[in-house]
Amino acid sequence: MLKNLELARRDGDTIHAVIEGWGSASDGRAPGIMTPTSDGQVRAIRAARKRAGSERPVDYIEGHGTGTVVGDAEEVRSLAATDEDPTGPALPIGSIKAVAGHTLAASGALSTVKAVQMIRHQRIPSQPTTPAAEHPGLASTRFHLAGHRDSRRPVRRVAVNSFGFGGANSHLIVSHPEGTLS
Repeated sequence: MLKNLELARRDGDTIHAVIEGWGSASDGRAPGIMTPTSDGQVRAIRAARKRAGSERPVDYIEGHGTGTVVGDAEEVRSLAATDEDPTGPALPIGSIKAVAGHTLAASGALSTVKAVQMIRHQRIPSQPTTPAAEHPGLASTRFHLAGHRDSRRPVRRVAVNSFGFGGANSHLIVSHPEGTLS
Protein backbone atom coordinates (compact mmCIF):
# COMPACT_ATOMS: atom_id res chain seq x y z
CA MET A 1 0.00 0.00 0.00
CA LEU A 2 1.18 3.51 -0.73
CA LYS A 3 0.76 5.91 2.13
CA ASN A 4 2.00 9.34 3.06
CA LEU A 5 5.24 8.88 5.03
CA GLU A 6 4.16 11.02 7.97
CA LEU A 7 0.86 9.12 8.27
CA ALA A 8 2.68 5.78 8.07
CA ARG A 9 5.01 6.85 10.88
CA ARG A 10 2.13 8.14 12.96
CA ASP A 11 0.17 4.91 12.51
CA GLY A 12 3.16 2.69 13.31
CA ASP A 13 3.05 1.00 9.89
CA THR A 14 5.88 -1.16 8.63
CA ILE A 15 7.65 0.87 5.97
CA HIS A 16 9.28 -1.34 3.33
CA ALA A 17 10.46 1.47 1.05
CA VAL A 18 10.10 5.17 0.41
CA ILE A 19 9.49 6.94 -2.88
CA GLU A 20 12.18 9.61 -2.62
CA GLY A 21 11.59 11.30 -5.91
CA TRP A 22 9.35 11.20 -8.94
CA GLY A 23 9.23 12.97 -12.22
CA SER A 24 7.05 12.97 -15.29
CA ALA A 25 7.28 14.57 -18.71
CA SER A 26 5.89 14.27 -22.20
CA ASP A 27 7.86 13.53 -25.35
CA GLY A 28 5.94 16.18 -27.25
CA ARG A 29 5.76 15.57 -30.97
CA ALA A 30 7.03 12.24 -32.22
CA PRO A 31 6.71 10.40 -35.53
CA GLY A 32 3.89 8.27 -34.10
CA ILE A 33 1.87 7.61 -30.93
CA MET A 34 4.00 4.57 -30.12
CA THR A 35 7.35 6.09 -31.12
CA PRO A 36 9.28 7.20 -28.02
CA THR A 37 11.90 9.92 -27.91
CA SER A 38 14.54 10.31 -25.25
CA ASP A 39 13.89 14.04 -24.57
CA GLY A 40 10.85 13.47 -22.36
CA GLN A 41 12.47 10.48 -20.67
CA VAL A 42 15.51 12.57 -19.78
CA ARG A 43 13.29 15.33 -18.32
CA ALA A 44 11.36 12.81 -16.19
CA ILE A 45 14.59 11.26 -14.84
CA ARG A 46 16.11 14.65 -14.02
CA ALA A 47 12.89 15.83 -12.32
CA ALA A 48 12.84 12.72 -10.10
CA ARG A 49 16.47 13.22 -9.09
CA LYS A 50 15.87 16.88 -8.31
CA ARG A 51 12.82 16.06 -6.20
CA ALA A 52 14.73 13.32 -4.35
CA GLY A 53 17.33 15.93 -3.40
CA SER A 54 20.05 13.32 -3.01
CA GLU A 55 23.12 12.52 -5.03
CA ARG A 56 23.32 8.98 -3.66
CA PRO A 57 23.67 6.50 -6.53
CA VAL A 58 21.09 3.86 -7.37
CA ASP A 59 21.96 0.18 -7.08
CA TYR A 60 19.70 -1.01 -9.88
CA ILE A 61 17.59 0.35 -12.72
CA GLU A 62 14.19 -1.19 -13.37
CA GLY A 63 13.86 -0.28 -17.00
CA HIS A 64 10.68 0.10 -18.96
CA GLY A 65 12.14 -2.43 -21.38
CA THR A 66 9.68 -2.47 -24.25
CA GLY A 67 11.61 -5.14 -26.08
CA THR A 68 11.36 -3.07 -29.27
CA VAL A 69 14.36 -1.86 -31.25
CA VAL A 70 13.31 1.80 -31.11
CA GLY A 71 11.95 1.79 -27.53
CA ASP A 72 14.93 0.09 -25.96
CA ALA A 73 17.42 2.22 -27.92
CA GLU A 74 15.71 5.43 -26.72
CA GLU A 75 15.66 4.18 -23.11
CA VAL A 76 19.37 3.26 -23.18
CA ARG A 77 20.08 6.68 -24.73
CA SER A 78 18.10 8.40 -21.95
CA LEU A 79 19.82 6.46 -19.20
CA ALA A 80 23.26 7.15 -20.65
CA ALA A 81 22.46 10.87 -21.00
CA THR A 82 21.45 11.08 -17.33
CA ASP A 83 24.13 8.79 -15.88
CA GLU A 84 25.86 10.88 -13.22
CA ASP A 85 28.86 8.55 -13.02
CA PRO A 86 29.44 7.05 -16.50
CA THR A 87 32.84 5.65 -15.50
CA GLY A 88 31.55 4.28 -12.19
CA PRO A 89 31.00 0.65 -11.28
CA ALA A 90 28.85 -1.57 -13.48
CA LEU A 91 25.14 -1.01 -12.86
CA PRO A 92 22.57 -3.78 -13.34
CA ILE A 93 19.40 -3.12 -15.28
CA GLY A 94 16.37 -5.28 -15.95
CA SER A 95 12.66 -5.20 -16.63
CA ILE A 96 9.75 -7.12 -15.15
CA LYS A 97 8.36 -7.44 -18.68
CA ALA A 98 10.81 -10.29 -19.34
CA VAL A 99 8.85 -12.30 -16.75
CA ALA A 100 5.31 -10.90 -16.86
CA GLY A 101 5.02 -9.54 -20.38
CA HIS A 102 3.86 -6.03 -21.16
CA THR A 103 1.03 -5.20 -18.79
CA LEU A 104 0.31 -1.92 -20.61
CA ALA A 105 -1.04 0.69 -18.18
CA ALA A 106 -0.10 -1.46 -15.16
CA SER A 107 3.56 -1.87 -16.12
CA GLY A 108 4.77 1.04 -13.97
CA ALA A 109 2.90 -0.27 -10.93
CA LEU A 110 4.32 -3.77 -11.40
CA SER A 111 7.84 -2.35 -11.80
CA THR A 112 7.40 -0.36 -8.57
CA VAL A 113 6.29 -3.48 -6.70
CA LYS A 114 9.39 -5.27 -8.00
CA ALA A 115 11.60 -2.39 -6.81
CA VAL A 116 10.07 -2.46 -3.31
CA GLN A 117 10.49 -6.24 -3.09
CA MET A 118 14.14 -5.98 -4.20
CA ILE A 119 14.79 -3.45 -1.43
CA ARG A 120 12.81 -5.45 1.12
CA HIS A 121 14.55 -8.75 0.37
CA GLN A 122 17.95 -7.27 -0.54
CA ARG A 123 18.14 -9.25 -3.74
CA ILE A 124 18.49 -8.37 -7.41
CA PRO A 125 16.83 -11.03 -9.56
CA SER A 126 18.58 -12.23 -12.69
CA GLN A 127 17.08 -10.94 -15.90
CA PRO A 128 15.81 -13.90 -17.96
CA THR A 129 17.63 -13.47 -21.25
CA THR A 130 20.02 -14.86 -23.78
CA PRO A 131 23.32 -13.27 -24.79
CA ALA A 132 21.74 -12.29 -28.11
CA ALA A 133 19.01 -10.36 -26.28
CA GLU A 134 21.39 -7.85 -24.68
CA HIS A 135 20.79 -4.51 -26.34
CA PRO A 136 23.84 -3.41 -28.37
CA GLY A 137 23.53 0.12 -26.97
CA LEU A 138 24.48 -1.16 -23.50
CA ALA A 139 28.03 -1.89 -24.66
CA SER A 140 28.97 1.80 -24.62
CA THR A 141 27.56 2.32 -21.10
CA ARG A 142 28.24 0.92 -17.63
CA PHE A 143 24.82 -0.78 -17.63
CA HIS A 144 24.45 -4.53 -17.98
CA LEU A 145 21.52 -6.93 -17.77
CA ALA A 146 21.16 -8.17 -14.21
CA GLY A 147 22.58 -11.64 -13.77
CA HIS A 148 23.57 -14.13 -11.11
CA ARG A 149 26.64 -12.06 -10.17
CA ASP A 150 24.32 -9.25 -9.04
CA SER A 151 22.00 -11.32 -6.86
CA ARG A 152 23.79 -10.58 -3.58
CA ARG A 153 24.55 -6.91 -4.15
CA PRO A 154 23.04 -4.64 -1.50
CA VAL A 155 19.91 -2.89 -2.75
CA ARG A 156 19.32 0.48 -1.07
CA ARG A 157 18.04 2.54 -3.98
CA VAL A 158 16.27 1.62 -7.22
CA ALA A 159 15.37 3.78 -10.21
CA VAL A 160 12.12 2.84 -11.99
CA ASN A 161 11.24 3.87 -15.54
CA SER A 162 7.72 3.79 -16.93
CA PHE A 163 7.18 5.13 -20.41
CA GLY A 164 3.71 5.03 -21.93
CA PHE A 165 1.83 5.48 -25.17
CA GLY A 166 1.84 8.95 -26.63
CA GLY A 167 5.07 9.92 -24.88
CA ALA A 168 3.98 9.84 -21.22
CA ASN A 169 7.17 9.32 -19.20
CA SER A 170 7.57 8.68 -15.47
CA HIS A 171 10.58 7.96 -13.31
CA LEU A 172 10.71 7.04 -9.61
CA ILE A 173 13.52 6.72 -7.13
CA VAL A 174 12.60 4.14 -4.49
CA SER A 175 14.80 3.80 -1.41
CA HIS A 176 15.30 1.64 1.62
CA PRO A 177 13.56 3.33 4.58
CA GLU A 178 16.70 3.40 6.72
CA GLY A 179 18.41 5.54 4.12
CA THR A 180 15.64 8.12 4.02
CA LEU A 181 13.99 8.16 7.45
CA SER A 182 15.55 10.51 9.96
